[in-house]
Amino acid sequence: QLAFANVIVQNTYYEVRDPKDYLYFQMHDDTRDGYFFTQGKAIHITWEKPDDQGIASNYTPTRYYDDAGNEIVINTGKTAICVVEDGDEVLFE
Repeated sequence: QLAFANVIVQNTYYEVRDPKDYLYFQMHDDTRDGYFFTQGKAIHITWEKPDDQGIASNYTPTRYYDDAGNEIVINTGKTAICVVEDGDEVLFE
């Protein structure tokens, strides 16, 4: 059984790269949406991963924001980040 204090769902651009259905996920992006789950609550978020010059980089942290534009606070504990294809429906209760 797995337990996490925080779960982040990132909607991400993807494309099929070859005849064997290899998927490429675009993890560097200006702004995409998703969800943040913590302490029994869920909120809609946006995420971005640019570097200090506005160009995506593997070495810059991904930033997560609520709908008011404030960076979210990730609570102490384990965090799972789930990447889902743009257009897939995320269901939760």
